[in-house]
Amino acid sequence: MSRDEAAHVGAWVTMLLGLAGEAFSIGHAEVGGAVAADEALQPAVLLRGPDGAVLLAVDVYAAALSAAERTERSRGFARAGVPEYWQIALRPRRTHFYQRNARGEYDLVPPDQAGIHYTLLAEEFAFPVQWLRELPGLFDMLQEWGLVDE
Repeated sequence: MSRDEAAHVGAWVTMLLGLAGEAFSIGHAEVGGAVAADEALQPAVLLRGPDGAVLLAVDVYAAALSAAERTERSRGFARAGVPEYWQIALRPRRTHFYQRNARGEYDLVPPDQAGIHYTLLAEEFAFPVQWLRELPGLFDMLQEWGLVDE
């Protein structure tokens, strides 16, 4: 994986979150930035709510992490109070979606049988997980969400 590939995927995720944040009035996307005072919690992309709270953090990795590495990284974001956290591995392309439960811990949330991921952030903010492999354009995303006509 090249730095260009990681930057490309990070830019696409920023576009996805920026579009969803605006379309569903949940917040705005930003590249990088710290989640909390803990400098280790600097994901590739953040989605912040109108009040500045981190709603979603996304890490993009060159290769798949071990289960122990995924768990350790996700625990930090859960302790910081981030409602949702995604890990995207580029080689091979795999995504793990985590959502905070009532105990303040993350549950690993697989897509549904149709391959759709549903976030906690807005009912309308659901998307095919294959998007994270295909990286569709802006118009395709708007069309999927019913925000534009063909």
